[in-house]
Amino acid sequence: MIAWATALGATGTVTLPLAEWEARTADRTATPAATQVVLGAADWSGVADPETLVVTLDATLQVSLSGPGWKEVPLLATDVVLLAAEVGGQPVAVGQSGDHHTWSTDATGEQTVHLRALVAPTGDRGAVEYDFGVPRTAATHLSLVLPRPDLRPEVAHAVRTRAETVGNTTRFDADLAPTDRVELLGLRDLGGAEARPPKLFAETAHLVSVDERRIEVFSVVRWNILYAGARRFDVFVPEGLEVVSADGEGAFTWTLEPGVGGAVLRGETPYPIRGAYEVSLRLARDLAPGTTSITVPSAVDVEREHGWIGLEAPGRIALADITAEGLVDASVHLLPEALRRASVSPLLRGFRTHGAGAIRLRATPLPEVEVSAERLDAVDAHTIVSASGRAVTELSITLRNRFRPGLVLALPPGASVGSAFLDGEVVVPSRTEAGAVVLPLRRSAPDAPFTVQLRYTEDLGAPGWLGAKQLTLPSLDLPASEVSWDVHLPSGWRWSELSGATSSQTRVGSGRWLVDAGAAHPAPVAPTGLTPPEGAKALHYERYWVPAGSPVAVSTWFVAPALRSALVAAVLAGVAGLVALGWRSRRSTTLVEPRG
Repeated sequence: MIAWATALGATGTVTLPLAEWEARTADRTATPAATQVVLGAADWSGVADPETLVVTLDATLQVSLSGPGWKEVPLLATDVVLLAAEVGGQPVAVGQSGDHHTWSTDATGEQTVHLRALVAPTGDRGAVEYDFGVPRTAATHLSLVLPRPDLRPEVAHAVRTRAETVGNTTRFDADLAPTDRVELLGLRDLGGAEARPPKLFAETAHLVSVDERRIEVFSVVRWNILYAGARRFDVFVPEGLEVVSADGEGAFTWTLEPGVGGAVLRGETPYPIRGAYEVSLRLARDLAPGTTSITVPSAVDVEREHGWIGLEAPGRIALADITAEGLVDASVHLLPEALRRASVSPLLRGFRTHGAGAIRLRATPLPEVEVSAERLDAVDAHTIVSASGRAVTELSITLRNRFRPGLVLALPPGASVGSAFLDGEVVVPSRTEAGAVVLPLRRSAPDAPFTVQLRYTEDLGAPGWLGAKQLTLPSLDLPASEVSWDVHLPSGWRWSELSGATSSQTRVGSGRWLVDAGAAHPAPVAPTGLTPPEGAKALHYERYWVPAGSPVAVSTWFVAPALRSALVAAVLAGVAGLVALGWRSRRSTTLVEPRG
């Protein structure tokens, strides 16, 4: 046993069994659940080109993955040109999330990611620098070979640095504290990088949106710029696509130059752009009947291009026979996060592109269906049938109403109205020329349902020895989302379960739209309760989505107990007679042994 004294001003002790004390201590010291993605050590090593000063970076990243499902592993930031990514000697698809290249995988365990990238120098002449984003890791090692001897660069967040001259180069090593960026500065001018023309690498993201009349293509082209600043950013626009808009930072201007198979959008900025630049395009074309081919824009005069395409259909249209020409199929969840957020409807397909290719599809407009906002939320019915065959039914109808003056009900033949209520207040129903009952309604507050009730009686005839009874609810001039019917039948007969043209249904659960939780249905209000007699047989029947003008009808079989007893007695007597007859036959049979 463990005992201790309280320290909050009260006196006395509390005594607990040792097993309970150990259980409580274990709960407080329980290890939290492991993170799905844990970055371990990172080794960044590179060699700078003697002429361009561009660093070819080879990296190794240790990653620990756990837990089910897909995980996104951050790699290098998008301010570098990522050439390749491999895991286990095999290339992997790389996407983009935020400002980082990412690897999406459902693998688990320890993984080693190998990266190859290009890092361009920054800074003015006389102060060359390297600055690029990396994922934050616990242990980070940097190793660079620079094309000049006797250099002593400085690295931000370094806990240990070492530089040595090897021939005509400087080999630099550093261990870094956990950081999001590698910043190398303090280098003197290493050559005329400004004299070289810029080289551009393009990354694209395209959202193809198909509706009933038009096809719209929303494209983002991002250039990574090496060596020098660039002012020209050209995009090829395929034939048939109209440029609705083209936007870029820095006083971006553009013109269209017609060419073979389309036109070239000549984009230009008034001053050179370094590092990276992005242009957003919106293009459109009319939707032609039958099969359509859609070619997305592509960058012009670039060293390499890769990108992603997402396909959506936000309108009343069905897409079929979707095929790709020169594209690679990609899972939708691998598309960049920005592309997934830009869609207004679920993405149907995803593709990877390397600057060329088209999507072929067949679009069929869906027919327009007029959806009525008028409906009954719930119809609750309670019926009590007496031994003489007289039935009393009480309806409780929950609905929303904007402009209808009344609700029309066609009662079963021979039924007569007893009373009617609107939210507990007595109302007087009227009748149409055809004899249907009209219950007066009121306008409901926004999204606030109300309840109307009706009680009526009918004569079903007294049950006999053997037969069936048919019960029918009134038909309503509005569709009902839910019909629930409780029936109480007189004791003294054996009754079967209620059956109808549609079997009784059971609700599995409730659903709702994400953006519209809706209001809960109020409980039905019964102005006067119906109390079934003691011993009455209770049966239940339930239906969903009942069309307007369709009465709900059920039937049940019955048999009188006396008839049931007589039938049982007759069957038993028959069996006994057969047994007795068989026994007499056996006793009267004589066996005669044949002579030899």
